Amino acid sequence: MTSIGDTAFSGCSGLTSITIPNSVTSIGDTAFSGCSGLEQLLLPAHYAGSVDNLGVSSSIVVRYVKYQTITLDARGGEVEPSQISGTFENEYGELPIPVNPPTGYSSFVAWTFNGDAINSSTIIHSPTNHTLVATWTPNDYTVSFDATGGAVDPASKGVTFDAAYGALPTPVRDPYVFVDWRLNGAAVDAETVVTTPSNHVLSARWGVSIGGGVWEETICDEPISLGAPLVAPSGEVVVPSEIDGRPVVEIGADAFAGNEAITSITIPTSVTNIADGAFAGCTGLKAVAIDSLRGDRFAAFLPDLAETVECVVFLDGVTAIPDNFFEGCTALRSMDLAESVVDIGTNVFEACSALTTTVLENGLEMYQGWVLGYAGGSLGALAPPDLAIPAEYEEADGSGSRPYQVRGIAAGAFEGEFGIGTLTLPESLRFVGARAFKDCTSLESISVPEGVAKIDREAFRNCTYAQGLALPGTLREIGDGAFANASMLMGATMPDGVVSVGECAFSNCWRMLSVAIPQSVERVGDGAFADCRRVAGVTVPLHVRPMSELFPAAYSNLATIAVAATDGSLGELAPPEAEAWLASRQMVPEVFKGCAALEGIE
Repeated sequence: MTSIGDTAFSGCSGLTSITIPNSVTSIGDTAFSGCSGLEQLLLPAHYAGSVDNLGVSSSIVVRYVKYQTITLDARGGEVEPSQISGTFENEYGELPIPVNPPTGYSSFVAWTFNGDAINSSTIIHSPTNHTLVATWTPNDYTVSFDATGGAVDPASKGVTFDAAYGALPTPVRDPYVFVDWRLNGAAVDAETVVTTPSNHVLSARWGVSIGGGVWEETICDEPISLGAPLVAPSGEVVVPSEIDGRPVVEIGADAFAGNEAITSITIPTSVTNIADGAFAGCTGLKAVAIDSLRGDRFAAFLPDLAETVECVVFLDGVTAIPDNFFEGCTALRSMDLAESVVDIGTNVFEACSALTTTVLENGLEMYQGWVLGYAGGSLGALAPPDLAIPAEYEEADGSGSRPYQVRGIAAGAFEGEFGIGTLTLPESLRFVGARAFKDCTSLESISVPEGVAKIDREAFRNCTYAQGLALPGTLREIGDGAFANASMLMGATMPDGVVSVGECAFSNCWRMLSVAIPQSVERVGDGAFADCRRVAGVTVPLHVRPMSELFPAAYSNLATIAVAATDGSLGELAPPEAEAWLASRQMVPEVFKGCAALEGIE
């Protein structure tokens, strides 16, 4: 309505109050003449016409009213009109009914203002323009739970649109841990509001738990690679080799980076790749346990920890520690060597200025049952002529001291100590490292005690004065060049049980007259007896190499050859396995070819 015509309400004597709406801009003459009961006339504030022409008594109250604009928000429905007028401290009057409910709703409930329901008789308490919001009846839906490989009870529940989901069940799936429910990639919990206008499914998200941390299963594909955790771990962290049959193969760049709460980490053999920066900023991480080595330097394996690691534990998977392995590990204070370690390389401890070793009265430097050599470095010609390595000694630790049996001689421990004349090795010994006694040119004889299983490469190379050699029955492997250039040796008898003789193992032992190789040998390396030109009597198996390869400088002069036999027991082999073992030792072709002086085979 925009205008009221002449005499529009003329003669309406029963009217006591008239309110003219905000939309009216003109009122006709004598529009209210004869309204004898009229006491109040409310006109819009913008009305500019004369009251005198309206036909009202001069005794009535005339007020000019500033109308408000009231916007109607149907919240996705439809309403016409979308705006109405109202006046402060008066009723809202008739309100339109919205139609076409929005998605997720069924029928109109009421108009609301600041959460309170509004109807036509509600008094307007807002002195300014404002908005009424429609409320609708929300629909009810069923939400189902997909445990994605786990189990959940109940399998579904009822929910109401535009209301919180409420309590949700917790699924189980051993050995994984439940992380959260997901809908279209977003997390859903009890406080999440239902916004899907239909029945729908929530899917469980699972994680793997390591050291109190949690990694999402979906980022740990087959095989498992650890990326950024959902929950950061702390304290002592043991990375498992496998989870639910799936191997853990990689530690990603974000797996532990910046985590100051980790104090130690155990890394399994299954982990074949550790990304750069995986442990960057782990200032509290001081101890590392590993069961296999990756690379020939700790700094190459775990560069983020090389300068800060204080303790390294070698687990049973570690068998050898390479030369200079701890180069640059200046904070390293202790190591724990597993029983599986049978080889310690040269200068393994040299750069570890914080590491404390034990020095015996005879000047030998020791660490956890390993002989490292003379404290302070090589003595050369000044080395004591009689070297006796004890079977046991005491080594200090954090709580006092503990006994250690000597089980190994580190690589290069006595290399170049040519002052040594006699050598006494303990019965506790199990391993003689590479170059352990290389260039000990004054050594008179070599006697390796029972219990030693391996003599590593060049262990006694260039021991040119040694005239006697005694090898233990426990020996299984003779390394490359182990006795090369021991030119005073007259013979070499290897015990039954030796499996491998390395390349050039006895090369240039040119005074050697006899060699005995047992039936147990499976491999003899190239040049093992090269330049052993005086060899005259040999006991050898016929399944390894022809005589021309075994004794290239002497085979044509061999008069008699004894075929190596077993002791009849074949170790622990049962009769069927023993027969198979013997059958595998077939004579190599042309085994005696070129043995021109051969008179008989025993």
